[in-house]
Amino acid sequence: MVVLLGASGYIGQAFASELLNRQIEFVPLSRLSLDYTRLDTLFSFIRRVRPTFVINAAGRVAGPEAEKSEAARSRIVQANTLLPQTVARVCWLTRTPWAHVSSGSIYTGARIAENGGFRLERDLDTPETVDLFEKHPERFQGFTEDDEPNATFRNPPCNFYGGTKAFAEEVLKRFDQHYLWRPGCILDRVAHPRNFLSAVQEQSNV
Repeated sequence: MVVLLGASGYIGQAFASELLNRQIEFVPLSRLSLDYTRLDTLFSFIRRVRPTFVINAAGRVAGPEAEKSEAARSRIVQANTLLPQTVARVCWLTRTPWAHVSSGSIYTGARIAENGGFRLERDLDTPETVDLFEKHPERFQGFTEDDEPNATFRNPPCNFYGGTKAFAEEVLKRFDQHYLWRPGCILDRVAHPRNFLSAVQEQSNV
């Protein structure tokens, strides 16, 4: 049986739908049903239900309010950086395998093949880079799961959301028994602000 944290959110709903399709038994949790930000509460719950796997799909996106409100930034840090540590500690104590939904926003730019290796180019909008891409698109590659995040608070610039996600990953390196999942641009058949297709359709020029 799987415990799904953040089941009421956009990503959580996607996981819930997939678990249902695969006929995998799961317990969907939101903060309204269980305050899993509290270590003692989550520990008691996990120890009682004894799941075979935990998915942490809880988190907060950083909208315009994050630039203006310290309270908003605090809530984002709580959800994206501190909560994963709580889940990690509980799953370590209960020896429960688990997965954390991080983000592809911890990377920026591309790896460019050069002289038998790769160089990192963060800014893909420079005239030189645009010209190179037009002539040799095959030299441009994305990042692998083993590449170190390069858009973080320690390696700015980065957006606030990506910074909190990267910081969580840094801390989670201290723990075993977990997986990291990094969704990038999300494509969905349902209209939603976080659906990349919905965002594109709202643009005046595509």
